[in-house]
Amino acid sequence: MAKKSSRRAGRRVAKKRSSPRGPARPPRVKPSPARPASGEPPKRASTRSAAARESSGAFAFTGGLLSPEAVRDIKLSCKASSWASPPAVPSPRARTLGYDDTGEPTHRPIIVAEGDSWFDYPPGVDILNWMHVDHGYSVQQFSHYGDTLENMIYGEPAAPTKPTDFLIRTIEHHHPRAFLFSGGGNDVAGPELRPFLNHAQSGLPPLRLDYAEQVFNENVRRAYEHLLDAFQGANITTPVLAHGYAYPVPDGRSVNLLIWRIAGPWLRPYFDEKQWGRREASQTMRTLIDMFNEMLAGLESDYPGRFHHVDLRGEVRDADWVNELHVNDKCYRRIARRFEEAIQGAIN
Repeated sequence: MAKKSSRRAGRRVAKKRSSPRGPARPPRVKPSPARPASGEPPKRASTRSAAARESSGAFAFTGGLLSPEAVRDIKLSCKASSWASPPAVPSPRARTLGYDDTGEPTHRPIIVAEGDSWFDYPPGVDILNWMHVDHGYSVQQFSHYGDTLENMIYGEPAAPTKPTDFLIRTIEHHHPRAFLFSGGGNDVAGPELRPFLNHAQSGLPPLRLDYAEQVFNENVRRAYEHLLDAFQGANITTPVLAHGYAYPVPDGRSVNLLIWRIAGPWLRPYFDEKQWGRREASQTMRTLIDMFNEMLAGLESDYPGRFHHVDLRGEVRDADWVNELHVNDKCYRRIARRFEEAIQGAIN
């Protein structure tokens, strides 16, 4: 759910570049180890190490976090099995997990995913990483940290191809088990949070309820409907699964690297600006998250069998948050398990 960052060249360009929401992703360079004298294909040590831990479940968490070495090992394992391959549908956003050198899935079930930093979190192991590691999926991934709902659904006017067209072509090519979506969190955090709030000295409640209702029940809902209607128009029957995040802790924590702040905070500064305390800030964010999830539950009723709301509000505890917008590695692992349960329920 990290805030806006610059986009890769091509389909879309983000509105702002001044506040990066995460460290830059390292270049996706496919390792080229020398072949042994026997001519047999080289073994990828990092991939096998990660695979051994996957099969045993031997991941050691400290305070819900993996060690930097374990995070790196998982990220490299995903890349070694996937990201060097060209995507089936050319796009500057597309990446793959669990694909072989020909760009085809390596005998794994497939999911396609679009989203924000809950699906693309460079500092840690995100939901899609766990879907690959724990549940064995090949993932055609279009997600990018900092993405907004408008970028994901509508794209830029000058873009030659609509975002939904990329997704439709990818789904038609791969026939995935499910389409996973994570979008909307960046539309109510950072500077976008400011218009939701009244000033404490106004005598009004913290939340501008009428504005929030318009954003969720009109703007955000319409974006989701645009995606679902585009899929329906293309006769896509793949189940769509989306979550509504969880109750954040607006305490001013950011993404840090050693002594440097890399991104955030996204919530506390705007409550401070409006002179609201911790209690009012927490309650306001709970109300916003509830409104978002209620909107998604309504979509599930309106698109039966096609759209599935994955409610995470009871899955995430206050102690799981590592900053104002992201949870720890262990919590993302639990969330991935919830998505897997939802996928099984949708297809069965």
